Amino acid sequence: MTVSKQKVRRQDAAPLPTALPAIQPLVAGIDIGSSQHWVCGPARENGTPNVRVFGTTTGQLNELADWLRVSATVS
Repeated sequence: MTVSKQKVRRQDAAPLPTALPAIQPLVAGIDIGSSQHWVCGPARENGTPNVRVFGTTTGQLNELADWLRVSATVS
């Protein structure tokens, strides 16, 4: 028995948003990895994302914490 697969198209699909509203403006997201951490801090004043990559050594993690502290006071 074979089942035919039909492509399903949503005729009434809403367009995807290009940007999402900030619900909590002073929140950061961190993608933790074994060799680097990608950090998205509070958005810049013009609304563009504020993303940086940090290493995993103690000094680099201290730099990450300092960057988040400064980013929170600038916004």
